[in-house]
Amino acid sequence: MATTALGNVLGNLRRSLLRKDELGLTDGELLVCIIDRDEAAFEAMVRRHGPMVLGVCRRILRNEADAEDAFQATFLVLMRRAGSIRPRGMVGNWLYGVAHTSAVKARAMRSKRRAMERQAAALPRPEGPTETWEQLQSQLDQELKGLPDKYRSAIVLCDLEGKSIKEAARQMACPLGTVGTRLARGRHLLSRRLARHALALSGGTIGMVISQNGAAAEVPAALLDSTVRAATLVAAGQTAASRLISAKVAALTEGVLKTMLIMKLKVIPVLLAIAALIGLAGHLLCQQASEPPKGKTSEKADSAKQSGSERDQKAEPNGGRILFFRAGHLTLVDADGKNEKLVSQDSKDLFPHIDARLSPDGKSMAFFVTVEQNVEGRDPRRKLFVRRLDEKEPGTDLEIEGQRAFWSPDGSQIVVGDYVPGKNPGEWNMVNRLVDIKTKKSQDLKLPENHAITDWSRDGKHFLTTAAKFEKDGPTGCLYLVNRDGSEPKALTDSKASAFEGRLSPDGNRVLYLGTDPERKDKKGLAGYGLFVLDIAKKTSTRVEGQPLNGEFMGFCWSPDSKRIVYCWRVEPDEKNPVREFESQLVVADADGKNAVSIASEKADNGGTITIASPDWR
Repeated sequence: MATTALGNVLGNLRRSLLRKDELGLTDGELLVCIIDRDEAAFEAMVRRHGPMVLGVCRRILRNEADAEDAFQATFLVLMRRAGSIRPRGMVGNWLYGVAHTSAVKARAMRSKRRAMERQAAALPRPEGPTETWEQLQSQLDQELKGLPDKYRSAIVLCDLEGKSIKEAARQMACPLGTVGTRLARGRHLLSRRLARHALALSGGTIGMVISQNGAAAEVPAALLDSTVRAATLVAAGQTAASRLISAKVAALTEGVLKTMLIMKLKVIPVLLAIAALIGLAGHLLCQQASEPPKGKTSEKADSAKQSGSERDQKAEPNGGRILFFRAGHLTLVDADGKNEKLVSQDSKDLFPHIDARLSPDGKSMAFFVTVEQNVEGRDPRRKLFVRRLDEKEPGTDLEIEGQRAFWSPDGSQIVVGDYVPGKNPGEWNMVNRLVDIKTKKSQDLKLPENHAITDWSRDGKHFLTTAAKFEKDGPTGCLYLVNRDGSEPKALTDSKASAFEGRLSPDGNRVLYLGTDPERKDKKGLAGYGLFVLDIAKKTSTRVEGQPLNGEFMGFCWSPDSKRIVYCWRVEPDEKNPVREFESQLVVADADGKNAVSIASEKADNGGTITIASPDWR
């Protein structure tokens, strides 16, 4: 009893001191405390960003009760996923994204629950025409969510949360001038996006409107208190939390966590067994198309732009060529890093997605183009195109949508995979279709439920698939060989150890895949994912040597002769350097990982920008 009382006193004292000093701590410093389950730090974070989060939820949901549910779900997700936020100083931007996801998902749940009636709570409004304000409310967050991270972060901190540019610069670890430029540019981009909805507002007016709306979203004391207490109990694993959290909030929280898990895996092309890349990745790549990393692109890329067209008809070297995404463009390069050339140019209308595939003869490529970015409850809509490498852009529209594609061995067909929302929140279903390139006719493939195709055998007889399940502690996956007609699925990996995104060697004897790696462990001691080679006949897996432990894989595949591999990886930030340059590498190595050579590299100033990814070798 005495110990408990003393603990309560010390806790209250610490909380009081932290409230007074919270403005002196950066988001990153508070986040470190939250990761260590510090209740006072969590409360300080809720107080700091709560008004912004509640404002987002109110604007999207237009119902106070639903907005408060989404608010609670957002901060419960923060408590459970605090350790995954990178960079740690960008908590406000991260919370904005989670709040938007929570509110959109809550709106979808409400639509199913109350199809016949909807009630909107009266919210504080700034002065101005009602009709224009209603339009702005409905479009503001949709367009703000689509802005590049660096611009959205500045708007979230300065306009939605009312921080000065100096305070925002401290949180973002950026110079004052950089933050000011990003804020002005972000407002300008946002005003242009809103103009498409007949909402003509200048960048300065946008800032005032957002600031006025954000200031109106004061968090009720009861909501703040119940959220902090519930999150603290959840973090401690106590069942008493269920009495503080409604069934709706619990279901919403789990739905958001599942969605975030899927999205995280989609961002990493090697985890495309769960899904293809999400809209955020596509959006970030569009950013790169218009603004390649300044001062980061190597001399190779510059020379490629100047002389690429001169090499269009050049014969392939004996080792084949590698197609990969680099600094906003699809790029071809020899296996030794020479003769690099761009195969996609800057385009405002048709920007290729990062995940492209070379045809079996290496003369054409299949790629996706985003046609609708902000789609409620699912990935952006992307259409499949095919183009010869010596043909002008954009190529041929195959009139089919999806997220990933694989060629048939004869190059006449392409299998297209897409994830679509299920009946319940957080559920996703895999759909696989086969399209004929000449006729553009497509048909559904009958595969085992939720099997995602990750490769097509060179003899055309089998698909390599990943069957994924979503468990409470994370996803689990198993690799399968499935007959062309979808029959006789044969498990290749142990279901106890997760395996994703396999690629068959051209000789059909081995599989390169991403699997649970004991050598990669996070702060909680949970194993991460590493690169492995599976011998199908022997049923044994061998870890690829020399792979970086401080990086995440952004794609991999085999050489045409099955003797070598190529993989992309980018360095991850660590606790000592949470804000650093993110370097990506394209590495060619022997099948066992030996004799590894980096043939391309790029740097970016934030972890949200993908600079090298998705290699395909033919």
